[in-house]
Amino acid sequence: VARSTTATRVNEAGLIEETPYNLLSYSEQFDNGTWTKYNTTVTANTTISPNGQLTADKLIENASNSNHEISQQRSGFLIGNSYTFSFFAKAGERTFTRINSNGAGFGTQDYAVYDLSLGIVKGKGTNGTANIQNVGNGWFRCIRTITAISSGNWSMFVGLSTGLDVRGESYQGDGTSGIYIWGGQIEQGSVAKPYFPTTTRLNVPQIDYTDGCPSILIEPQRTNL
Repeated sequence: VARSTTATRVNEAGLIEETPYNLLSYSEQFDNGTWTKYNTTVTANTTISPNGQLTADKLIENASNSNHEISQQRSGFLIGNSYTFSFFAKAGERTFTRINSNGAGFGTQDYAVYDLSLGIVKGKGTNGTANIQNVGNGWFRCIRTITAISSGNWSMFVGLSTGLDVRGESYQGDGTSGIYIWGGQIEQGSVAKPYFPTTTRLNVPQIDYTDGCPSILIEPQRTNL
């Protein structure tokens, strides 16, 4: 399947939605160059992910005294719209992680910190909501919903933390500690939908439920002469 734009389909609930709704590229390949690394390294496929496959990566801090995180920038945030950020995390040597965003007027209060040992939200900024879902085997889905206060580009940050209730935490890394991560997603709306994996994002089939059962919408390439 090859496509240069998003498409629409009728989903299982009978509602028309955009597909793919996950706005991130390479949503499981955090070692890919699409994800910018800040004082971290990513080791691919180090443990079993929530879907039972050996596809979860390890996010490891370096030895600098700074923020330790990765990010991916996208475009298309619209003022007044809600967006939901999420990813799956499992404790390693570190037991805290965080999500924060940058751009589209989100501001300094757009963050959330999660405790991966207790399975709770440790703290968050004033814009939007945060929650955490236990998905089994030590894995949690960390979710953050915020509203854009201007239109423009944006970045999603996934970071390591020592548990401080702050947006971007600087601390002295040891060069070996980290957490396990898998399945990043950003979608328009205030509810986290089921995780939708992407690579280059747009090149996925449209599974349509117009007739009540799943079928693939096929649109042959053509040129109007």
